[in-house]
Order: sequence, then structure tokens, then C-alpha cells
Amino acid sequence: MSEPMAGGEGGSVVAPVTDAAAAWDLLTAGAFEPAAAAYAALIGATPLDTDLHAFHAMALAKLGRLDVAEAAIAPALALRLKNIVPLIIAAEIATMRADWPSAAVRWRRVASGKPRTYTRWMRFEPRPEPVTPWLRHVEALYHDARDAEAEAAWGEALALYPDNLALLRLPADIATARGDHALAGRLWTAALERSGRHPGLVGAALAAAWHAGPALRAAGEPQAASGYFLPSSEVQAWNDALRAEAPLRYLRPIAPVPSIEIIEGALLMPHMPQPSDAPPEFARTMRGGVFDADGRIVPNAIQLVRPHVPDAPFGPLAAFEPLPGRWIYAAGHIYGHIGHFLMDCLGRVWAAERAGGPVDGLIFLTAYNPTLGAGGFDFRSPERHTHFMNSEGGFVANLLRIFGGITKHRVAVRPMRVAELLVPSQLLSLRPSDAASHPLFRAFIRRSVQAVCDGPGPPTPPRLYVSRARLREDRGPLFQEKALERCLEAQGYAIIYPEALSLDEQLRLYWNATHIITATGTAAHIAAMAMRGHQQVALLKRNPSQDGLFDDQLRAMGAARVTWIDAVTGHFEDRAPGAARFRVYRAPHAIDVGGAMAALQEAGFVDQVGAIPDAAADAEALTQFHERLRRFAPESAYAFVRRWA
Repeated sequence: MSEPMAGGEGGSVVAPVTDAAAAWDLLTAGAFEPAAAAYAALIGATPLDTDLHAFHAMALAKLGRLDVAEAAIAPALALRLKNIVPLIIAAEIATMRADWPSAAVRWRRVASGKPRTYTRWMRFEPRPEPVTPWLRHVEALYHDARDAEAEAAWGEALALYPDNLALLRLPADIATARGDHALAGRLWTAALERSGRHPGLVGAALAAAWHAGPALRAAGEPQAASGYFLPSSEVQAWNDALRAEAPLRYLRPIAPVPSIEIIEGALLMPHMPQPSDAPPEFARTMRGGVFDADGRIVPNAIQLVRPHVPDAPFGPLAAFEPLPGRWIYAAGHIYGHIGHFLMDCLGRVWAAERAGGPVDGLIFLTAYNPTLGAGGFDFRSPERHTHFMNSEGGFVANLLRIFGGITKHRVAVRPMRVAELLVPSQLLSLRPSDAASHPLFRAFIRRSVQAVCDGPGPPTPPRLYVSRARLREDRGPLFQEKALERCLEAQGYAIIYPEALSLDEQLRLYWNATHIITATGTAAHIAAMAMRGHQQVALLKRNPSQDGLFDDQLRAMGAARVTWIDAVTGHFEDRAPGAARFRVYRAPHAIDVGGAMAALQEAGFVDQVGAIPDAAADAEALTQFHERLRRFAPESAYAFVRRWA
């Protein structure tokens, strides 16, 4: 069977065929009303043409006249010719009418045909596949409450298409739609085991469990009967009590007596989206975490500072990837920023020295939630952000090599079951003010850095200025920084560009320096790791919200003195239509060179202010800086915003 064509033999035009072609054009263009009328007229002239009956019925079905469409397809079915087109359209109409007995019979007949033929003519399917008639056949049997026949047909289809995810998940989807959660959980488990925990099925099974959770908890169905993981009422009560005090935990001071909890069969849940009825203040709350084998929240795993209120684990246990071996839980909050990784994700690696034996690696949770769509949870967003762990020139691997010596790591993007998980107290974070001050942690950091810095190497300068001048325009460079560099060079400061140095080189420079001047940012976080009691640090404040952040970290890690230099006069903001959302820490800033040098002189970091650019030099430098910004982003419209005017 081919689509209607205009023209007959030798290219001559035959009126009925031309009319059929015109009707086909109307149908495929979505003009269903005139198409239905055209096919009705053509049927009057050629009543035995089964294609005309089929396309007439299709047009009527597209108009929503399903009963009329069923009557229109009947003559073509009665002829019982070897033409699959009417049968496909009849099967689709029966499905649309929810006439499940007819749909089951018709789809079975379609499935017995040649796949290449019927996929071409399934006009109601957006992306028909050879397996589609089998899917519709099994679905119709389930809807007709013929579960045993549906299961048998599903088995037949799986023999033909063993790796098709839509087919694997179909019975579980049907049970989920019925609200038969006990059956759904078992079916999801079977599908997951058969597919080897395919990511798409993991997301679908978790979504089904997510929606079933309230009903399961209300019914109190036991875990074994439902197929879904469900903590006992005792464990739920424990978790509820802990969640009630969770804000006190993630805002608590560093533990005075650190501990390592050892969890056999630990369950790790990624951070899932907030429920639609969650209060706005919980929009950024992390809901994943670490649980024992019974689903009990592990308190040591609650992340400091970040809003972290773990939910109970959920889903079929088959959705949890089994991870053999012995692992250290490192952090519950990673995303692609070096400074934040330093402060949020190193606070537990001290346990590498006290694990009581070898470990297989470190485990992290990502900060990013999956999205919930029609097909289930989509984990592509958190997966994308795990690339940071292997990017940035191997920074993370070097960091983990230096601090703890464990470079192997996993990011639990999806649920995991870990044979043995060590969960240490977190002894480092962006806040509170005592973060990093615990003697055990500080000694661990110093031993780690000293191991890098001891031994032969080139001489290092005692005075350092850490420049941002070579950073990209959207990474927070400073206007007039070159002028500041010249003034500091005249006072004996060596200018360093950390992005051009290895982590080992940076730590060695900071470890041996006596005076360090740096703007707030990642460099200050790294410098904090190399404090050993004698360094004096001057911080150029880029953002007013950074008060009590960098200085607390530096002091806690052992800086002898930390001085704020408040000489930034404002920032440059792109106000072009469609510009990316403004983030102050990424914005270029302007620095008052004279004010900065005067403050440094008063604090004893320099002996004199030096040669400060005059107004003409400032104006010329500003023009050049604007040109630099325009070259970076030609469509930009940067405006200078004076700070706190």
C-alpha cells in the first residue's frame, strides 16, 4: 500500500486519483473537516477502496467524532483485505474510545504484521516504533482487567523486544496508574532487576514511589508487601523528631568531640525536588542524605550551614545501586565552584587518617535536584554538575590527593546502598565562625600541606599579592588592578596569578609567605589551608556580605592577623536586555588604588602609598576597561554601579 499519488500511467492526470491526493494533502495538513468531507465524497464513487474508508475514519477521529469514526472504519474491516492501514486506524480509534476489548484484538492483529509497514501508517503516534502495537495490546488487556492475558502477552513482547524500556515499565506504569501500589512496587522491582537498573527506569520507579509515599504511609503497608522501601513507624518517629531540630543541627557549632559513625548497608538518597505544597522558605532546603539500613537519618551526615532537612528514603530497593566495599561519606553538597568545594567538601576527609583500615574511596552528594517530568525523575542536571569533579585541570583530584590521599570518588546522583559507610563529623564549612578551628582538623590540614611544602624547591618571596587581573571578564576582575600591582611591586610584593599555578605551587607560596594581600575569592580559601601561625593577610573586600566569612576562616586556620581593606568603590553590571542574571561575586569591580594603598600603609603592609594614577589616567583606564568588557560580550551594556552610595 502506498500513499495516494496524483497522476496515472505515462503522467496523465486521472480525476479520482487527483481528488484522493488533494484529500490526503488536507488530512496531513491538519484540515480535518474538509478532509472528512472529501473522503466521504470519494467513498461514494469508490466504495470498495479500503484506504478511503480508513482515511475518512482518521479525519473523523481527529475531529473527536469517535463513534462516527468507528462506524466509518467498519466497511473496510468487513472486507478483510490484506491491507493493514484500516486495521491500524481502527486499533487507534478503539484505544481513543477506550473500547478495550476491540483495541486488544485489533492491536494484536497489527502486532502480527510487518513492523516496517505498520510504523509508517501509525498517524496517531508521535514516534511509532515496532514495539508500539505490542505496547497498546498489553495496555488494552490491562485496562480490560485481563491481567493474566496481559502478563502472557507482555512476556511474548519481551521475547521480541527484551531491551525496550517502555515495554519493561508498562505493567508497573499500569499498576501505578490504578493506585495498586503493592503490585506496582513489585513490578518496578522486576523491571529494574531485568534492565540492570537502567537510569530511565530508576527515575520512573522513584517517581512512582514518590507519588505513592503518602498513601503507603497512611495505609501502613509493610515494606515486603509493597515492594517499596518504607521505614517502620518507629523509624519514622525518630526521623520526624530529628527533622524538627534539623535547623539547629545544620547551624550548630563544630562538634567539640568529633566522631565517625560506621553504617552497615547505608542508604544514600540524592536531594529530591520540594513538594509543590512546600513553604517558600524551604525552596533551597536539601532533602537527601544518608540513612541506615532501616531508613533512619544519620545525624553526622547533616551538612553544616546549608539548609538540610533529610526526607526518608523511598523507592524500590532495586533502584538503589549496591556499592561494595568501605567508603567515607565526604559531603552532601557539591557544585561547580572551587572555593565552595574547598569549604563545603573537605570537612570530613580528616577521617582518612583514622579510618582504621583501607577505604575504597569518598562519596559525595550533588547539590542539584533532578527534575520531575511525565516519564519520571530526570537526573541529567545533577549528572552534568558532577563533571566539575573531573574538570578544572584536575583540581579536585589534586586537592583530594593532598588532603587525605584518597582520589577515588563517587557522586551519588541516584540512590545507593553502601556496604560500609564511614560518616565523620564535619569540621570545616563556610560558617560558623569556629569552622576549621578544631585542633584535630587544623593539625590534619597542616600535616597535609607540610608534606607538600617540605623538601627542595625554588625560593619563594615573603610578600605576595594575589592578582585577579588575568581572570575572565565574568569571573570578577578588578578595574585598575594593574595600577595597584605596580604600587605593590614597588613595595617588594611578588605578583602571582593563581590560575596559572598548580595547587601544590600555590600552597607552597602561601605556606612560606609572611604577608599576603588578596581580594576575597577562591584564592583566599586556598591560602587559608596554608596558614601556620605567622602569616599576616590583608583582604580586599569585594562584597559586603563577606564580612565574618574569609577572615574567620583564615584566623581559624592559624593566620597571625587578618585585616580588611575596604577600597572597592562599585561594580560593573550588564544592563543589556536579555543579559544573564547579575551575580555580584562574578561582576567586575572597581578599586580605589589610593584608598587601598593608604589602608595597607596604615595596617603596616606597605611603607608608603606610592604613585597613584591621576584623573586623566583613571579616565583612560576606564575607557580601556569598557572596551575589554565589550570585546568579551559584544551585546553587553555595562554600567558602573557605585557601592553603598
